[in-house]
This record gives sequence, structure tokens and C-alpha cells, in this order.
Amino acid sequence: MLYTAIFISEVVRAGIMAVSKGQSEAGLSLGLGRGALLRLVVLPQAIRVMLPPMGNQYLNLAKNTSLGIAVAYPEIVAVGQTLYNQEGQTLPVFLIWMAFYSTVSLTISTIINYYNRKMKIVEIGKHTSELQSHHDLVCRLLLEKKNKNKQQNKNTKN
Repeated sequence: MLYTAIFISEVVRAGIMAVSKGQSEAGLSLGLGRGALLRLVVLPQAIRVMLPPMGNQYLNLAKNTSLGIAVAYPEIVAVGQTLYNQEGQTLPVFLIWMAFYSTVSLTISTIINYYNRKMKIVEIGKHTSELQSHHDLVCRLLLEKKNKNKQQNKNTKN
């Protein structure tokens, strides 16, 4: 599990580093704090990059873990061992285990593919819809900041 955790941490680091530095600088120039910058600007863009390799790592974790047999899957192992001890047939036991792990893997894959489709960027002309909505948000924040500065300047002059 530690092996997979290291890979997952590297996927997160690489996803965050994939977001251009200009995005962070733009958020800081708008007056966003580090937490808000990460939550509102960096992570939404980084998740698109992180999701496919993160899904692969979670699939590997589900398939490769022996801890799952001790903690999460004891019923399936107990059923298989009982069947093997009573009937002496190993093939049905392995088929049950294969079906179980295939179901777990396909479920995780389906969830990851759903989020990949949901998070994809749709092209619209030269701009993408995500970039356009982000651009609109930045413009609105800049206007609010400009108006706030004008109000502060008026109050200091009066």
C-alpha cells in the first residue's frame, strides 16, 4: 500500500505542477489567498490531469492488495475455502474470485470513466468553454476589485 501511496502522491504533485504558473499569478493578483487559490484555480485544472493516472493507481491498489483479503474481502475467501475443502474443486473457487475482482475493477473503471467524461473540456472555436467561463470569472473579479478600490479612494478623499 505504501508503494501505491507514493505513486498517488506523485500523480497529485505532477497534476498541480501541470497548471501553468501564470494561473497562480493571476489568482494572487486578484487578491486570492493561498488556500482559495488552490481551491478555486489550481485544483479544478489539476484534477483533469490527475484523474486518469489516479484511476489507474486505484485499480492497481484494488487488484494488488493482500490486505483486502484480510480486511475487506474475508467473506469471498471464506466461501472459496469452504467450497474447496468440501468439494475439492479449485476451478470454481478461482472463477468466483476472478468474477469478484473483475467486478471490483470494472466498477472502479466505470466510475473513473464517468468522471473523465464529465470533466473533459469541450472545444468551442478558439476558446474552450472552461477557459471562457474562467475568463468571465476573472473579468468579473477584476471589475469588483476595481470598483472596491474606487470606493476606498472616494472615502479617503472625503
